[in-house]
Amino acid sequence: MNRDKRTDGREARERRQKRDDRDQKRERGRRSRSIAIASKREKARERERSAKAKARESSSKSKGALDRRQPGLSSSAKFIAHKQWVVAAANDMFIRVCNYNTMDKVKVFDAHTDYIRCVVVDPTLPYVLSSSDDMLIKLWDWEKGWVCTQIFEGHSHYVMQVTFNPKDTNTFASASLDRTIKAWIELYRKMKCIERDSEIWNLGSPDPNFTVDAHLKGVNCVDYFTGGDKPYLITCSDDFECHFNETLEKKM
Repeated sequence: MNRDKRTDGREARERRQKRDDRDQKRERGRRSRSIAIASKREKARERERSAKAKARESSSKSKGALDRRQPGLSSSAKFIAHKQWVVAAANDMFIRVCNYNTMDKVKVFDAHTDYIRCVVVDPTLPYVLSSSDDMLIKLWDWEKGWVCTQIFEGHSHYVMQVTFNPKDTNTFASASLDRTIKAWIELYRKMKCIERDSEIWNLGSPDPNFTVDAHLKGVNCVDYFTGGDKPYLITCSDDFECHFNETLEKKM
C-alpha cells in the first residue's frame, strides 16, 4: 500500500514537472516570438526613418534647386510685345520683368505684401496693374523706373483679377473674394454718380469707384463683353454661377 502511494506520488511529481517544462517551453517560445516581432518592427521603423530622411534630403535638394531657379511660383504673366518683355508676378510678392529674346532681367521689385494674383498691361500707356491678396491694386509706370504711381483701395478680401476695358482703356474692373466687382477710373476725370449704390471717384481717391455686389460667394474672374454695344462685365464665382453685369457707362 505504501509502495503504491509512493509510486503515485512520484508519478504525480513527474506529471507536474512535465507540465512545468511544457509551460516553460511555451513561455520561452512566446518570448522568442515577441523578441522576433519587436525586432522586425524596429527594423521596419528604422527603414521608415531612413526613407523619410532620404525623402527630406531629396526634398531639400529639390527645394534648393527650385529656389535658385525660380524664387516664387508664378501666378500671372503678360507680354509687352513692343518692348519684347514678359512681366510675371509670383507668390513671393515680387514682379519680374525680363526680355523674352535674350532672357535678360529688366527689373525685379517687391510689389505687394501678400500673394500676387494678377498682372495686366495697359494697351496704350506704359502702365501695369497688379492685384494681390493684400486687397490692393497697384499701378506701375515702367517709364519712371517701375515706380508705383497709384494704389487703388476698396476691396475687403483677396483681389483675384483685374482687366482693362478694351473699349475705354482709361477704365478697368476688378474681381474679389469679397463677392464684389469694381469699375475703376485710371486717369483723372470727373464723373457723376447716378445710382445710390454706386460710388465714383478719380485716380487720386483711395476709395472705390463703382461697386456691384455681384455674387453670393467670392468672385474669381471678370472680363468685359465686347460684342455689340452693350457694356457688360462677365463674372464667375465660387457660387457656381456666371453673371452678366451692367456697367456704369450704361447707367449714366
